[in-house]
Amino acid sequence: MVKLLWQARQGKAPSTVHFSEVAVDEMNDRWYQESRTRSLEVALEDFHGVRNQTIRRVEEFNDKELTDPKRYPWLNNTPLWQWIAGDSFEHEAEHAAQIRAWRQKEQK
Repeated sequence: MVKLLWQARQGKAPSTVHFSEVAVDEMNDRWYQESRTRSLEVALEDFHGVRNQTIRRVEEFNDKELTDPKRYPWLNNTPLWQWIAGDSFEHEAEHAAQIRAWRQKEQK
């Protein structure tokens, strides 16, 4: 999301995984394999760092840039705010129960 927002701010079509030919499950598996040995502490530090970068990038956009569905043609008439929501707090909410279950299992 940070890269997508940076590219949008530059007026460029994104080259992020969102627009690649790689299937979501395949990409998730790659990221899992790359990161599975990282500690929870490091993962949380990265999470908070990316969250801060995302907030900083979002704040660079005005309301019109965030809400106009025609502003970014590569989003196919979807306003930028919906992409941000879908790749941040909505995505996190989608996986929150899985994360809680995993953490409870790890604490036992």
